[in-house]
Amino acid sequence: MSEPSNCPPKWTDEFLSQVIKGVKPNPTSDIQWTVQFAQPASDYLAFRDKIQLNNVSLENVIVREGDDTITGTIKVRNIAFDKEVFVRVTFDKWCTSQDIAASFAPSGIQTGNFQYDTFSFTLCIPSSAVKFETVEFCVCFKCNGKEYWDNNDGENYKLAAVSSKDPPSPTTYTKKVTDALQVNINSWSEFASWNHLITEGPYW
Repeated sequence: MSEPSNCPPKWTDEFLSQVIKGVKPNPTSDIQWTVQFAQPASDYLAFRDKIQLNNVSLENVIVREGDDTITGTIKVRNIAFDKEVFVRVTFDKWCTSQDIAASFAPSGIQTGNFQYDTFSFTLCIPSSAVKFETVEFCVCFKCNGKEYWDNNDGENYKLAAVSSKDPPSPTTYTKKVTDALQVNINSWSEFASWNHLITEGPYW
């Protein structure tokens, strides 16, 4: 570099291409994945009843937008020691599906209540899922040779792809008049002279 110390270096295109070696920055995605169902544990009584009835229930999910990852927890009844819990997920509207194993998550609190166990899972959303605009999954609990499913009452748990760059809301135009009695308004509590009346003219 021949530039003075107080000037930035002038790098040639050839030098930059050697430095980056063809690596291109990943464009920031303007797609966000949004949960399309109420978190099951938000209604605790219904959540508890569902576990008692079906032996398994999704508990909650969180979407990490930075890396398009879904993390969640599943509650199962502790009806036997050996358990297998997994998530069946599709990223292409059930053309294909995958079974992702869930891992036992110790609570760390010894309360003496071993009625339920918690399992956690992680789902990585592939970029190809965007064109289908949806992710669907259900959860399964296998124990004593039987399978117990939670598929959100037959609807499956769904996430939708939405654009984070929503178009701006159209500006509402209010026609101004000179006489307040001519204002077309449903409620006078919404009336504002600066918004509905023509106020142009001298101040005196």
